[in-house]
Amino acid sequence: MVTASSGEDTSVSETSNETPTSGPQETSSGSGPQETSSGSGSQQTASGGETASEGSSSTGSAVMPEWTLVEDSLEVQPFSIWGSGPDDIYAVTQFAVPPSYLHYDGVSWTSVPGPVFSAFGGTAADDVWGIELADEASVAWHYDGTEWTQAAGQLGAFYNAVWAIAPDDVWAFGDLTLAHYDGTSWSTVPAADPEATFVRGWGSAPDDVWAAGFNFAGDEQLPVLEHFDGVSWSAWPIPIRGEGVMGNIWGAAADDVWLQGDDALLHFDGTDWTEVLPDIGIGGISGTSASDVWLTGDDLLGATVMLHYDGSTWSETPVPENASDTFTTGIFAAAPNDVWAIGFGPPGSGHRILHYE
Repeated sequence: MVTASSGEDTSVSETSNETPTSGPQETSSGSGPQETSSGSGSQQTASGGETASEGSSSTGSAVMPEWTLVEDSLEVQPFSIWGSGPDDIYAVTQFAVPPSYLHYDGVSWTSVPGPVFSAFGGTAADDVWGIELADEASVAWHYDGTEWTQAAGQLGAFYNAVWAIAPDDVWAFGDLTLAHYDGTSWSTVPAADPEATFVRGWGSAPDDVWAAGFNFAGDEQLPVLEHFDGVSWSAWPIPIRGEGVMGNIWGAAADDVWLQGDDALLHFDGTDWTEVLPDIGIGGISGTSASDVWLTGDDLLGATVMLHYDGSTWSETPVPENASDTFTTGIFAAAPNDVWAIGFGPPGSGHRILHYE
């Protein structure tokens, strides 16, 4: 058993159906967009469906939440997922033809025509950022709840993630580039390692932002972690050596941050990073509070893994057999017992969306 540096028991246990007990993180939930720079006219591609949820059945017995495969034949592959609340969730589909993205409005998933976005982020349903993948320099678009408009400023070539601390304090994390929005325009910001590719980012305040990714030393792919203190970015030591990627990061507070890399999960207690769980392949991490955190990835045999943290212990939640071979690429906890995961199956199968409720 491995424990975090805070002294909490973080062993993994198995459970048939686990119910998180914490309350939801405050988010804005308004309805999501259907208008894009190219106009509206979305086409429904998947339904949220009705699956088991916490409550009482006709016989009076409690119905436990569980994972279900909502969609398994998407023609486009969802790469990352973000939302402002349970009825406003976005998924990137980089190779969609014609260009589009996926949006969930609380009822169904729709394919919305728009720019080729590579990342989404924001603070509310009427404050959403999308970074458009372009030939030489990316373009930042902002959604105000009604329409998308192009923002001013200069960006680098490609961005993988967006994290907004406030409407006038937004970061974008990309290949050999970081960018910041100050409420007026975007500008690139130098990283401590100019050769690093940043995959994800997270922050609790203007002077507490993390960027996770990798760089290359010869033929080796090495993990990278940097921190912004309100003035500049600096490299941060992590207890992982050798090849790998620091790919996903999420926190409940400045002293409670989770970092997922290749075959490892780390925790930051405000002072040090400590390895908590080994042998979990990279997939995604998200949560609503310190006692409601979700992790997805794969085990040593390649099987899909969904883990939940209740504030003291990581427990595995069962994945349906028809989704057990899903390679997950992202997860979003909209509320306790309302979690979405995206990914794809083996060659020849379609792209997938899973829902926990």
